[in-house]
Order: sequence, then structure tokens, then C-alpha cells
Amino acid sequence: MEPNGTSATAPDLSSVEAFDPLHLRDRVVIQLLFEGVVREEQVAEAWKAWRQKPRQKRPALWRFLMGVPGVDANRIREAAAEAYAFEKVGLPTEAIQEFFEKVGDVLSDDEWAALREARVVPVTYGTEAGERILVFGTDEPTRHTVNDVLKKVSPQRFEIKFLATETLNQLLKHLRRQRNEYMDLVEGGEVAVDLGSNFDEDSGGINQDELESQMSRSALINLFEAMLVEAVRQGVSDVHILPGEQRQVEILFRKNGELHPWHTNKRIHPEAFLAVIKDNTLNVDRFERAKAQDGFIQRTVDETIIRYRVSVLPITTTDHEIHAESVVIRVLDDRNVIGSLGELGLPDEAYQQVERAIRQPYGMVVLTGPTGSGKTTTLYAALQEVVTPRLNVITVEDPVEYVLPGVRQVKLKPQTGHGRSHALHSPARSRHRYGGRDARPGNSRARDQTGKHGPPHV
Repeated sequence: MEPNGTSATAPDLSSVEAFDPLHLRDRVVIQLLFEGVVREEQVAEAWKAWRQKPRQKRPALWRFLMGVPGVDANRIREAAAEAYAFEKVGLPTEAIQEFFEKVGDVLSDDEWAALREARVVPVTYGTEAGERILVFGTDEPTRHTVNDVLKKVSPQRFEIKFLATETLNQLLKHLRRQRNEYMDLVEGGEVAVDLGSNFDEDSGGINQDELESQMSRSALINLFEAMLVEAVRQGVSDVHILPGEQRQVEILFRKNGELHPWHTNKRIHPEAFLAVIKDNTLNVDRFERAKAQDGFIQRTVDETIIRYRVSVLPITTTDHEIHAESVVIRVLDDRNVIGSLGELGLPDEAYQQVERAIRQPYGMVVLTGPTGSGKTTTLYAALQEVVTPRLNVITVEDPVEYVLPGVRQVKLKPQTGHGRSHALHSPARSRHRYGGRDARPGNSRARDQTGKHGPPHV
């Protein structure tokens, strides 16, 4: 069973009616209080939830503490690992990714999937009693399920070490990705064609023009779907599709703010590929080529619903015969939403200033910066710090990028009269009806009474 973090020298806190820090037995919580990482009132709130559980099924108190608003869950996980003498993984992320390749064939696809679900990654080889063993990393090494999974994955000896949540999340994106069947079809040149409608009875054969048309379209769809799947699995933020100078399709992935070539296809005409993208995008007109358009795509990738925001922009090229358009697809994966300010890696002073600002009963917090600087990421992390069942949290966004549990998210629709000023005033007017206490404007760049280009992110 998971360690419960108790000490035999103190009274049982579960038997008392009111919270008293002097009766604490959880060594992790005691250490966190001593270091000033958590406050007494935060522990009291966690204790109330902990005490409602049946005594025989109660996890450690520090686990409930991770769910209290304003608490840095990552620091608690680290403290728990220290309390139970789990060593830290001291390897750089790049070295662990290289190790994935070394053990790629050692573990089966099912075993990789089990590790991913348990949030455990292999990090290196170690030695014990002169024998080589696998070393695994996770941000919660005290979970009994980790041991259960590793006993099945590695029946021989193994070692578990603590790995910071931020590093673990990054590594899990690269953990033995499943095969991209669409990409296999693209690379293998395979197509799926219904020959029944292309059969030429007079010639006794297949209409080659129709067949080539169907083959081309099948290749387009395969490339399009392969692109969407691979973007999610590689953890990219944006996909850029450009028409090349020699009428080839160029697809680039943006990771960590930099563009990297992913695929170039000289057999597919850029306009044909663009037509497939438009056909599969909501709110985009395939035949509109003179103005910019925005739309959405939704797919299920690896049993997770993924949303894509599509922006189409007409551009000029040296080849005037091509109706050139640039496409940027933003990948919106809810699994990538940072759950707390503590995961942003802010310096201590900056963290304290932001944390104090978002907890004020009224006022405004303004975030500014160029594209890709982390404004949206910071906003969502801040929102999750203040969301509780006791507050009615409302956001006004353009567009809504991630769906957050417990938050009422309003999307701006200027074409229907629901612009920025209307959206900001409506929640305020209706707070008495909804029982709201907290309205938080969100992400927007629209022009609407607030300036030529709109305000920064709020």
C-alpha cells in the first residue's frame, strides 16, 4: 500500500473533531509547514476533505493538499519523494530521450502504453549487486500502482527515481509514439480507391483519368490526416503549410517557438492540398481565395479529443498561376494545459507577485508580449489557481482555445452583436442571477471601443 506519511508519536488526527496542526502525523505535510511551502489554513482545508473519506481507504493527507488552490502540487510531490528517500533523476531531458531509442525494442507496444498510462518513463540503466537493471522515473514514486505496472513491464529488478513533473510531461510526449497509419500510407504510396464507379464497360478496363483523380485525392487525405496526428504526437504548437516555389507542398512544425521542416511533397499540387484542408475545416469556404478565413477541426488522436484552430491567409508568390494561400493550424490539446502557476518556472519573487495579484477581490491583471511568449499559457494557469466550486468564474475569449473544468467560457461573436464590450458587460449585469463572484476577461485581439488593435491579454 502507499505510505500514509504518519508518525506513531502523535495522536491520530482522524479521531479529532477540529483541525489542530499539533496533531499532524503526516511527515510530508509537517515538513512543508516547517519550510513555509504551505500555510496552516491550506492544510486545514485539505484535512476537511481527507477526513470525509473512510478511515481504511484514506490516502496520505499530502495528496489532498495538492488539490487546494494556491498550493504548488509539484513541490509537494518533490517533498514526498524526499521524505521517502527516492533519489532524483539527474540526467538532462535529451539524454533520457536518447535512452528511449536504446530500449525501444526491449519493451512491447503494450508495455510502452502501460508506462504512458502510469506516467512512468525509463531513464537509464543502473546496477545492483553487479547486475544491470532498468531505472524508471516518475513524479509520484510512492504510488503503489507504479510498482504494480513495473513488475509487469520489468519482471526482473528495477529502480524508481523521482522525476520533476515538468520534465516528465515533456518526456511523455516522446514516449514510444504509436504508428501513424496515415503516414505509412503516404510513404508507401498506398491508396484506397472504389473502382466500381470508374469501370469503363466499353473498353473493358478502368478509366485512367478517374483513377488518377481518386488516387491523388486519397493521397491528399492521407497526408492531411497524418499531419494532424503527427503534430499531436510530437507536441508541436502550430503547423504551417506553404506552397513551395516549385509547386510543392511544404509542411513545417513549430516547437518551442521555432519552425522545423516536417514533410515536403512534390507529387501533390498545393492548391489541391489546400482544398482538402478547407473541405475538412468548419466555417471555411473552399472557394473563397481573396480574404483571410478562420475555422476549426476536431479529431480523436490516441483516444483524446484534439481541437485545431485553422487560419487561412492569401499570399503572393512568384508563380501568378497559383492562387496561393498560407495555412497555420494551432494544435489545442487540453492535456498540455499547465495546471498551476508553480509549473511555469517563474522566479520566486515573480511567482509571489502574480499569485498575490490574481487573488485580489477586484482589479485587473494585464499580460503583454509577442506571439508565442506564453500569454495564454499564463492566463490558463492563473485561472486554475482561482477556480473553486465556491466561485463562478467567467472568461471572455476570442477564441476559446482550451476547455477548462469549472469555468464558464464565453466566445466573442462580433458578427452577431456579441462583441467585446457586450461580452464584458453581460456577466457583470447578470452576476446576481448566476450567483457569480468572479468575472475574468480572457484572450482577445478584436477591435471594439478599447483601442485600434484592442487591449493586451487580460
